[in-house]
Amino acid sequence: MTKTDALRIAKTAYTHGLKQSLIPSDIVLNVRSLIRDYHKYADLKTQHVNKLIKALNLVFPQYTSIFSSVTAKTSLAILSTYKTPRQILNTPREELVNFIARVGRRGIEASNKKYEKLIKAAHLALVFSHQLDASYFAVEMEIEMIQLHEAKKEQLLTRIKKYLDEHTNETFVEQIQLIQSIPGVGFVSAVSIMSEIGDFNAFDKPKQLVAYFGLDPVVKESGNFKATHTRLSKRGSRIARRVLFRVVLACIRKKRNGEATNSVLRAYYDQKLLQKAKKTAIGAIMRKVTNIIFAVLRDCEPFVLKTPTEHILEHQMTLKLVA
Repeated sequence: MTKTDALRIAKTAYTHGLKQSLIPSDIVLNVRSLIRDYHKYADLKTQHVNKLIKALNLVFPQYTSIFSSVTAKTSLAILSTYKTPRQILNTPREELVNFIARVGRRGIEASNKKYEKLIKAAHLALVFSHQLDASYFAVEMEIEMIQLHEAKKEQLLTRIKKYLDEHTNETFVEQIQLIQSIPGVGFVSAVSIMSEIGDFNAFDKPKQLVAYFGLDPVVKESGNFKATHTRLSKRGSRIARRVLFRVVLACIRKKRNGEATNSVLRAYYDQKLLQKAKKTAIGAIMRKVTNIIFAVLRDCEPFVLKTPTEHILEHQMTLKLVA
């Protein structure tokens, strides 16, 4: 130890107002480890999905436009059973239609429409693409890896649910349930957010939680240069930021009937779009959702959707009661 180090330690001992480090409990550490593994396998699955699409673009390029997702149950079943466009074309219509109907739980009419698209794509593949055995083998291997990582995700999710059920009376589990009360926040999102937060007692103000998630604005500086616009600091938990991004998309998304999952946040998002770019508006919604999470955990009460007008009236009533 140098003299400088000794001096710094001595000064620290005489510093007032130092905060005590909060070590997460075993339940937090266990769930955090499991949910991070869950996201790890989700990322690995995404990598293999991209490789699958790349391989299909070489030998069966029109296939990816037939299904909403190339990894949908029906899509993977077809690729696993009828491995090439030629096999699809050589399969009797009735057999393939019944296969699509059984696997995808579709009606015969819908299955026939899917069959027509599949046959058209298979014809085009034989004419315009390279029929490479190596690429078909790559498709087969990528499907196996996708299914493997999906199975790992399901195992981890089952383990997390079982572990939380065994500790249902813990404050940490109750906080996960409180976060789930927010529209657009599902089980995985709530567990991920709460696991990254750890001990909520470490945060006194919403701004601290915003900064912990890396959502606080910073200005880029270098020497005498100072940028005129701000950006997200992106410090802290990457997983929490990614989950919050998905939560925001779920909140502002409109349902089939035209209603938003969260009408208040959707209105706020539309208002921001009048002045800001889309990414900036989403960043503002992410900070707002973080503030909501802080309020829910601070008050230990489930989320209740209120308009800004209702909040103002409620605040005015509180002031009158205090007076």
